[in-house]
Amino acid sequence: MTANFVARELNYRMTRGWGEGAAATIEHFRPERTFGERFGAMLDEITALGFSAIDLWSAHLDSGWATPNQIKQAAALLRERGLTVTSLAHYLSEDLGQLEGVNAIDPTGAGELTTNTAMTPVNATSKATLVATSGFGAVQNFTGFTNGTNILSFSDINLPDVQFSFSGSNLSVNTGSAINNQNFVTSPDPGGAFTGVRLERTGNNSVQTMTATITFGDWNGSAFTAATTGSAVAPRTVGFTFTGLGNRMYMFDSIIATFKDLSGGTLSTQSLTGLNIDNNATVNAGLIGYQGSQVGSVALTITTKATSPGYAATPIVGIDDFGFAVVPEPSTWARLAFSLTAMVLRRRRL
Repeated sequence: MTANFVARELNYRMTRGWGEGAAATIEHFRPERTFGERFGAMLDEITALGFSAIDLWSAHLDSGWATPNQIKQAAALLRERGLTVTSLAHYLSEDLGQLEGVNAIDPTGAGELTTNTAMTPVNATSKATLVATSGFGAVQNFTGFTNGTNILSFSDINLPDVQFSFSGSNLSVNTGSAINNQNFVTSPDPGGAFTGVRLERTGNNSVQTMTATITFGDWNGSAFTAATTGSAVAPRTVGFTFTGLGNRMYMFDSIIATFKDLSGGTLSTQSLTGLNIDNNATVNAGLIGYQGSQVGSVALTITTKATSPGYAATPIVGIDDFGFAVVPEPSTWARLAFSLTAMVLRRRRL
């Protein structure tokens, strides 16, 4: 299995776990200009050892980042050496709702919505980087979410469970529930349904804040425990979208996302301030994204303006395409082919 080469790009000094080696391997093999030479050299070492078949690890050729040309090169190099690929080893959740690849998280709306690119903070990790990360998957169906705190509980022990909680002044009783209005959801789930998570407040004539906090941890069926230092499943890559009509968002003065580590320290603050959203029916959408150290939680805080000049619509925004990546040890990776499928996500609410 080519996963045996995981630590090579670090001179076999992998001190921060499997994810460190995975990231270094992807960085080494991803550039298209040098891919053929590097991939071929690895195959030469394998054939020199007498092997005629391999289990190919996705960090060496991942459908999330490989171009059609790289896939063609890899196939040609394998044929030249008489090597057969018996499987593609890749981590994928056993739960459906997590999808991988270029459509996993979609702030451009996959053509369904017209978006305002100015709504994405300049320091947010890009969509391209998020979806190219090995193991990245996004939840696109929030059916079953009710007002208040909700839990995404995964059956896969290599994934963290996730808690969505809400705070702020004058929150609507509907906050936290699933919203199925297409104007507040970035993209449809695999079944074609539009659902997101509702963040809403009552009143429209004062400075107020509303916050959605997404926390990674463990749900034991009755209580949720936030991940702490040393967690093996806390993600290093997290992203989600937010969407809404201009006449529901035009009172927004700022949108700020704060990513925190497992000790509560701030990893990244991504801000949109001094907003001037048009009071019309145009759909606005943006991306929040981070990649780096392990994430314990992320809070999305929206502050509204003091006055609402002549318009009384309740401020609402929807959260969608919530995704993350955790890179486990290779013994936990599923042996799959390039066309990957996912299974049903189990949800429980607190």
